[in-house]
Amino acid sequence: MKLLALKQFFPLVALIIAADQFTKWLIVGRFGIPNTGESIVWIPQYLQIIYRVNPGAAFSIFPDHPWVLTAFSSTVAVGLSIWSIRLRGEEMILRWPLGLILGGAVGNLVDRYRIGHVIDFIDAHWGDEGYHFPTFNVADSAICVGMGLLILLSFRASEQK
Repeated sequence: MKLLALKQFFPLVALIIAADQFTKWLIVGRFGIPNTGESIVWIPQYLQIIYRVNPGAAFSIFPDHPWVLTAFSSTVAVGLSIWSIRLRGEEMILRWPLGLILGGAVGNLVDRYRIGHVIDFIDAHWGDEGYHFPTFNVADSAICVGMGLLILLSFRASEQK
């Protein structure tokens, strides 16, 4: 049972990393230079693709500490892997959100190691001049979905006690 669960966990992690890196490769190929302001509108007034560089963590915090962020992300990746491997039978459902989080963390970690910053490109906003959510990428999305699932599963676990 544990081996089967790990055969689902690590392919999910690999899929997230591959999707993240592939989409970033497409963005770099399409735009070439980051932060030019050029964009591709997907849904007018709501969603566009734009090439941005993020030297920091989520919401561009700690931009002047790339090695701290790299070390932290590496530690989280190792911790999530160990956590997933050590899960017991009734906890196996946690492997899905942990896989999403680990895949996203490693996807962004690859950028930090390779180019020293993270490539972001999804720009969600409300109206042309309205609220703009911070630009993000596939890895960030996987981390957020994984965290959301972990939170939902924690409610489920507390109800079963």
